[in-house]
Amino acid sequence: MDLKGRIVGTIPYDFEPPSLRKEFRTWWNPSSDEIVVPRAFGIGWALNMAALKRRYPAVFWAVVGLAVIAFVWQWRSSRAS
Repeated sequence: MDLKGRIVGTIPYDFEPPSLRKEFRTWWNPSSDEIVVPRAFGIGWALNMAALKRRYPAVFWAVVGLAVIAFVWQWRSSRAS
């Protein structure tokens, strides 16, 4: 069984054990211009936030803002229960 490849020739998958460096390079790789990249582990795609920030700074800050709002929402709801 292959641990890395594409489903139906399109959707990437990678079930090789990820390293912290590989995971970090998936989400923040300033040497790449690709915004949507294959995930370091699992099925599908991830965002290269460095390329997103460089090419579309407003979208980058919107994504960061939404992530902060989601984190605070989750944190507050877990404290309330």
